[in-house]
Amino acid sequence: MNSKSLIEKLVDFYVRPRHISVQIFRASISLLGALAVGGGVSIAYKNMDSSQEFTLSWGDGPGAVAFWGLFSIASVATLVSLFMARRRSEFELDELRVSRVLAVELRGLVDTADSPLVKAIPAKIVGRRESCLVDVRRLVMGPTPNILDALNELVQLRRQIRLMTAGTSREHLTVVAGGVMQVSLLFYAGVLLDDEGRVQLMEWERTTGNWKELDEQDSGERFSISGLTEVEFQCPDIVVAVSASYLADFAGIAQTFPDMPVVQLRLHDPKPNTLLSGTMQEALTRQFTDVMAELANRSVGRVHLILAAPATLCVRFGQAYDPRNMPTLKCYQRERDQTPPYPWNIEIDGNKPARFEQTSQPITQHNLGASNV
Repeated sequence: MNSKSLIEKLVDFYVRPRHISVQIFRASISLLGALAVGGGVSIAYKNMDSSQEFTLSWGDGPGAVAFWGLFSIASVATLVSLFMARRRSEFELDELRVSRVLAVELRGLVDTADSPLVKAIPAKIVGRRESCLVDVRRLVMGPTPNILDALNELVQLRRQIRLMTAGTSREHLTVVAGGVMQVSLLFYAGVLLDDEGRVQLMEWERTTGNWKELDEQDSGERFSISGLTEVEFQCPDIVVAVSASYLADFAGIAQTFPDMPVVQLRLHDPKPNTLLSGTMQEALTRQFTDVMAELANRSVGRVHLILAAPATLCVRFGQAYDPRNMPTLKCYQRERDQTPPYPWNIEIDGNKPARFEQTSQPITQHNLGASNV
C-alpha cells in the first residue's frame, strides 16, 4: 500500500458515518463530564488541631434539582447508547454471517494481481468477501489475440456467479465489479451482470494503480447528442459513437463504416479519470438508453457501437442495454494500427448467444455479414 492510499484510508476512517448510538454515548459522556466539573459539586477539606473534616456537597435548591435532572438524563442516555451499540453489533455480526460480497474482477489489459478488487471493497459494504476472477490476458495480449476463446470464457461469468452464490438470497448478495478489458468485452460483461441483483462498480485508475469508488460529485455535464433526428425510419444500419473519456476516432469510423449515418453522444471535453461519479454515470446511461429506445422506435435494424469510455461506463451501458427490445448491437474494438481501425466486434442479438465477428475490409450495406467468424 502506498502512502497516498494509506492517507486516504485514514481520512475515510475519521470521516466515516457513525451510528447514532456512538453519537448519543459521546454526548451523554460529555454532559456527565461537564456536570462533574461545574454542575454544583463542592468539595471542602479542613485540618485543624490534628482533626480532619471532609465535606462533599451537591448544592441545594433549584440548582440541585436541575443538576440531578441532567445527571439522570445523561446516565440513562449512556446506558441506552450502550444497549443500542450492543444490538447494533449483534445485527452486524448476523449480517456478516448471512451476507456475501462477490468481487467480479475482469482482467484483460492490465495485471491487477498485486491489488485485487476483493481487497479494495469498502468496509461499508457488509458481507463475507469472495473473488470471482475472469482473466483472459493470456488470450488477448499476444501478437495474435484469440478473442473467440476470450468471449467463450467470459460467457461462463453468469454461470460462475450463480454457482458461487448458490443458497444466498438476493437481498443478502452484493456484486462489486470492475476491471480493464477491451471495451467490447466490458460491454458484454455488463449484459451478463444485468440479472445479478445489486451491482456496484469500481474503476481501476491506472495513474495511481488503485481501485476507486464512483463517489465523486456530479459535475452536471451531459452528452450532447447529434445525428439522431436525421435517422431515417427502418434504417438498416447505423453507427452510435460515444465520446466519454476520449474523442471517438471519427476518421477511423469513416474508414470502417464509409456509408453509414452516425449518431454522436459526446462530452464537451472528454478525458480519462474524470467520470468517477456514479450519479453522473447513471445520467449518461439514461441518455444512452434513450437514444437506443428512439432508434428502436424508428425500427433501426442494427447499431454499430463505438465506445471511447471508461471501463465502468462500458459495463454500465451493457447492463442498461435491453437485447429483447432494442436493435441488434455490435460493439467494436479499436485497433489504431490496423486497417480498418475497428477490425472486430461482439454482436448481441436478442436471446441468441453473443458472437465474435471479424472483418478485414470496410463495412458497407453490401458486405455486412460476409466476414463472420
